[in-house]
Amino acid sequence: MNTPDDKHDGKLEQQTRTVFERQVASLDAHTLSRLNQARQAALDAARKNKAIAMPRWLMPASSVAALALTAVIALHYSRQLSSGDVVTQSSPALEDVEIVAAADDIDLLQDVDFYDSLDSVDAGDSEPS
Repeated sequence: MNTPDDKHDGKLEQQTRTVFERQVASLDAHTLSRLNQARQAALDAARKNKAIAMPRWLMPASSVAALALTAVIALHYSRQLSSGDVVTQSSPALEDVEIVAAADDIDLLQDVDFYDSLDSVDAGDSEPS
């Protein structure tokens, strides 16, 4: 869909191109030679940098390797879960969630500060002197 702005942009682009081409045509041979040398130097530098860059096949290969590693770890973990070899460690935060989730122990939650102070006293008694 052409809008008036597109037509204006096209006209501006054409005028700019015409001015540019006139300027390029009026350049002397020395300046054109220097521009061409600078262009060739930039292209050579780009080719050297491209040679240092990693091969194109390395990115997909590393992605496949990461996916395979993830699959092996997941398979190993699922086999451990099914065989029952995994040792579960309960954390205090998990125990708190279990207490809150149990509706029959809701009376214990009313005195949380008291039980917390008892826990800190018990921890202080168990430290070696």
